[in-house]
Amino acid sequence: MSAWGISHLNSMNELGANKVVALEAFEREYLAHIAPEVRKECILCLDPGETMGWTVFVDAHILRCGQLPIKTQLAQGRSISHALNIFFDDLVGVEPADGWPGVTVDACVMEDYVVYGHKMQANIWNPLFTVRLIGALQFACSERKIPIIYQMASEAKFFATDDKLKRWGLFQEKLKHTNDSVRHGVYYMLRKSSMTRRNGNGKQRA
Repeated sequence: MSAWGISHLNSMNELGANKVVALEAFEREYLAHIAPEVRKECILCLDPGETMGWTVFVDAHILRCGQLPIKTQLAQGRSISHALNIFFDDLVGVEPADGWPGVTVDACVMEDYVVYGHKMQANIWNPLFTVRLIGALQFACSERKIPIIYQMASEAKFFATDDKLKRWGLFQEKLKHTNDSVRHGVYYMLRKSSMTRRNGNGKQRA
């Protein structure tokens, strides 16, 4: 066998081993800690911005994810509401699209936006596009009766680091904003599971 063949075979074996390790870490460190009632939820996670990252979790697994170039679509003449309607219609539409059957979203977990004190100067005369987009997302979710849960970016990033996402096989290569939406989903599900178990234990003791 050629030297290339040996190294290629070794790399393939290593790739298979890495997948096994990632699956074990995914189940042991992540999935095992998510409460059954939380796993039942279909969760849409959003990182709003000029390029909006989004992820759909079903059974605590990533069902579909991507990035929506909102600012680019506006430059092409679409309004924010038009772009979001197309996005939601494709996401939760009744009619299948490209093999995608659509889903019933139970909750939307979205990154909140606040102006920190040390960034006050930088936000002077800032049109605050993200704030406008969040308002449009609020309206879109309200029309579809999808409850919204807001989370701070710093909390999700501190908890669901790139290293953790890679170890659990959830990291999306070259999709920065998508990964930020994944973080929000992971943080939301694990935090809610912890609170659910704590409340359940309290009821049992009572």
